[in-house]
Amino acid sequence: MRYFHKPDGAVPLVFAGATWSEDAGYDKPCPGGGTGHTNITAAYPLPRPSQDPIPVLTGYGHQEQTGACNVKGVDFNEKFVRTGD
Repeated sequence: MRYFHKPDGAVPLVFAGATWSEDAGYDKPCPGGGTGHTNITAAYPLPRPSQDPIPVLTGYGHQEQTGACNVKGVDFNEKFVRTGD
């Protein structure tokens, strides 16, 4: 497991089978009041050809919110860019 950092925090990713993956859930306040639960699943396949270190890691995922937020699911694409050691 490694933490991949982005401007608004860090994302815990697990590596297996040539893919980094995210499977996270957390509670957060909803804009209209109350609390909702967010589930995120995502996959970030290793770039081909392989590079060490990895300069750019791109992937796709799905975010679902339930509870008071009750927002429909959203698909997303995400990119992590290496900025240094």
